[in-house]
Amino acid sequence: PGAEDGPQQRIQALAAGEGGPLWVGTWAGLLRGPDAEGRFHPVEAPPDLARAHVTALHRDDAGRLWAGTVDGGLARAPDARSPWHWVVSPDPGRPRVTALASTAGGGRLWVGTAQG
Repeated sequence: PGAEDGPQQRIQALAAGEGGPLWVGTWAGLLRGPDAEGRFHPVEAPPDLARAHVTALHRDDAGRLWAGTVDGGLARAPDARSPWHWVVSPDPGRPRVTALASTAGGGRLWVGTAQG
């Protein structure tokens, strides 16, 4: 996604934000972009999310952004301009989040994991 491309920036997940930003989940954290020069930058998030191995991203019908991690963490931002926070803290004992989906209207979030 930028000049620092490499294995640590391997793309794992994508989500489009309202109004144009694209969220990119990588092995090395969460990125947002593109900026005016077409580059992506790490999001301002809790440090453990900003550097987390992000495995799933989703934007629900209510505009909330969700991120799942390799260690079972689940984070949310109310919208593209709001700060991220953990809904479920990451824990190496939890299964990897593999998919995120929601029902119409943003009523329920479905979380797929490596264990079902």
